[in-house]
This record gives sequence, C-alpha cells and structure tokens, in this order.
Amino acid sequence: YAAGMFPLRVRGGSGEIQEASAYLHTNTCSFSRSCLERALDGTYRLLDGVVSTTSCDPKRRLYDYWKRYLPIGYIHLVHLPHAVSAASTAGIPVEFCSNHRAMVGQVRTHAIPEPDLLLLQPDCCDNKLKTWEIFFDHYACPRFLLDIPFTYREEGIAYIRQQLDQLVSFLETHSGKKLDLDRLAQSLEHSRRCHALYREINRMRAGVPSPLNSREVFSPLAMMLSLEGTTEAVSYFQQLRDDLQERVAQGKGAVEQENYRLFWLHGLPLHSLELLDWFEREHGAVVVMDQFSLLEEEDLIDPARPLESLARRHYF
Repeated sequence: YAAGMFPLRVRGGSGEIQEASAYLHTNTCSFSRSCLERALDGTYRLLDGVVSTTSCDPKRRLYDYWKRYLPIGYIHLVHLPHAVSAASTAGIPVEFCSNHRAMVGQVRTHAIPEPDLLLLQPDCCDNKLKTWEIFFDHYACPRFLLDIPFTYREEGIAYIRQQLDQLVSFLETHSGKKLDLDRLAQSLEHSRRCHALYREINRMRAGVPSPLNSREVFSPLAMMLSLEGTTEAVSYFQQLRDDLQERVAQGKGAVEQENYRLFWLHGLPLHSLELLDWFEREHGAVVVMDQFSLLEEEDLIDPARPLESLARRHYF
C-alpha cells in the first residue's frame, strides 16, 4: 500500500488440480501446484505483475512456468541463498523445498536440542507434512499434529477449535499443569492490543519519507513471533508507535534522500543484513512494507472466547 500498489498474496485454492499437473509433478508441493492451477485458469489475470522468491524449489518452478506460459506485465524473482544440509542422507531429494531440507539436516546432525514434546502444524504445503514425518521418526517424544484446512469456512473454524480442545488435554496430560483460561484471555487481550498498535505502525510507514529504516521494519515481526501476548510486547509497540509519530510530525525519514520504496516479499536475509544497509546507502531504497507485516484489518481476537479466537487466527 505504501508504495502505491495493492498487494495480493497468491494463495492458490482448494479446487481440483488438473492443468497444473501437466507442468508440475504430482509429488510437487500441492500449494505451488494450486497456485499455478489458479494462474492457468485465469484467477490471477487481474494482476499487473508477480514477485516471488527462491525460498523453496517448488516456488522456483512455479516462477519458471508462470514466466514462460502466462503473459503478465512483469515478473521478478528474489534470490535467497540456501545452506547445505545433511538432508540427503535421509533420502530427501534436491527437488524438496530447501527450507525443509535444512530443517531435516539440523535434525540429522543433532543441531536441534532433543525436545520433550512435538507440536506440529503442516498448514501450507506437503513438504512441511513430510518434514514432520521425519521429525516423528527421529524423536520418540509425545507429539501433536494440528491440521489447518486450506480454505476459510465456518466449518473449518469448528474443526480447528475441536483440535485445540484436544491440544489442551494433550498439554495438560504431559505437563501436569492445568490451563488457566483467565490467564489465556489476558494474554489474548495483550495480543489484541499488539495487533492494533502494529496496524497503526504500518499505516505510518506509508508516510513520505518513510519513518522506519529497513532493519527496523523486521524488529516488530521478531517481537510478535517471540513475545506476542505479553505486557513487554505491548510496551514495545507503544514506544515504537510514539517514536514514529514524533518522526512523522518532524518529517524525519529513515534515509536522508528516499528514492525508492520497496515491498519485501517473504523472508529477511538474516545471513546478510548489510544488504538492507546497502540498498539505503547506495540507492536511497527503503523497505516500506513486507509480506509478514500484512495483518488482517478485522480484529479476530475476542478475549472472552479465547479458543475460538485462536482458531480464527490460525487461518491467518
């Protein structure tokens, strides 16, 4: 939005996959095949352009076929380097998603500490499900798999809610502790407040010049992933919101001369954050919005109905 464009996330769909199977093998991630199917049937004909990443091999193949067979104004691929893993020793082919091959390699090389419990959610692709199967085979600890439907329906909300009830029982059994629903509701209220502040921050990022530099853009995401639902997170977002309001009022931008406003798709290059500094220093290019900061406008959190709220949040 801040760049003057309307971002639309390509999500595929739940319909039957037919034509895409002529391009992508049926063993390929069903999410990527579904996205290609919807592109081939004209669902995405409204798009002016497409930006993708090399986050996994099926996504790279999706980009190749989209570029070759589907006319569009522009298409761009953001290259992300991948670490070599020991996944091949587990029989994982190179066509498998690189992110998940890295996780399998970490398991095989004992880079991940031995867990007491496994809580897994194969919510977006077949590769994740296969990765969790390897986790199940490798670790002998109790495990719970949370199944998330691909399409948003009220029946799906009820289905997830039922699983969350089962998850509560699973955790209570193996931890020896009872869930405190009042404490959960309080945590969800903190989470709701964090989301409201995050939306305010995102709207301020639309300012010209943008008040937040590219490295700072991803700090709120890290906070949401690690401390969402805590008073510390609320305090952080309040302070950041107040600081940005002051910068906007003073007309202070993240860089001295803002020339380009970037929308960052998918993951941050944690191995080389200097790349973001180079964008700003050499080209006056600032990340003003990123894929993972796109929050739902509707407030899905109701602390009075904590488990149902969590069920609705899991779709997003």
